[in-house]
Amino acid sequence: MTLREVILNEVNHRPGIKSIDLVVAVMRVMSDNDDQFSHRDYTRTTESLVQEGELIEIEYTLPNMMYRIKSIYFPKDTKVALGNGIPFDAEGK
Repeated sequence: MTLREVILNEVNHRPGIKSIDLVVAVMRVMSDNDDQFSHRDYTRTTESLVQEGELIEIEYTLPNMMYRIKSIYFPKDTKVALGNGIPFDAEGK
């Protein structure tokens, strides 16, 4: 499997996955297959998948860690509602 396929597979088989958990899952699969990838490859691939609409990425910061941006990934076509139940689509509307 390619890095792209592994990322999509890991995200599509979960109801959302934090970025750190995705990295660990991808590392596990790739190492099981004796495949290697760089941080740059991983970052470029996830960014590309988000830009192409294959993944939804929600970035957030916590009040006590405003200096750290965190992400969670969802399969494409996932519907997200923020707290008040108002739908939120990939374009931020």
